[in-house]
Parts: sequence; structure tokens; C-alpha cells
Amino acid sequence: MRNQDYPFYRAKLFYNLKEFMLYFAEAYAPKIAFAYEDDARLYAKTYFQLGEDIKWLGTELMKLTGTKKRIAVVGENSYEWILAYLATVCTRKYYSTN
Repeated sequence: MRNQDYPFYRAKLFYNLKEFMLYFAEAYAPKIAFAYEDDARLYAKTYFQLGEDIKWLGTELMKLTGTKKRIAVVGENSYEWILAYLATVCTRKYYSTN
């Protein structure tokens, strides 16, 4: 059997992680983005909830640190770590060290 040429799938173009996350928070709002267990209890976060959590934490970080402060995200893999990372990279402006 010969390889067939298939048409390309039209993918949405994202210019940064913030656009990507906002798109998924809207397009897949009711679907589960993360499921995790904490203290023997199962939690599930939808894409909408994740988007809202990112916006909330990002806003609070900007209030506390301003725009030119550096932030390090250190910790064990968890929903809280993912949230801190995404809030940091989705709300911060990137500054070159050069």
C-alpha cells in the first residue's frame, strides 16, 4: 500500500502561551483540564476554572510585584505549581537580560 497524500489540517495559530490558554479556557470551558488527588480527595478543574484561576493569580502577582520583578516557581508537581507557572508566564512581560 502506497503512502497517500492527505490534506493539511488547519491549526489555529497562537502567538504566545497566554493566547493559547485563553483560547482553551473559552473553547473547552466545561471539559476537565486537570484532575488530581489531594488528601485522599479527588479534585477536577475545568478549562474555564483553570483560566479563571490563572487570571486571578496573575492579577495578584502583578499587584504584589509590579512588572519588572523576577519570579521563581519552585515546588513539587501539583495543580498549585502548574497554576503558579502559567499565571507567571501568562501575565509577565519578558525582559531581555542583554
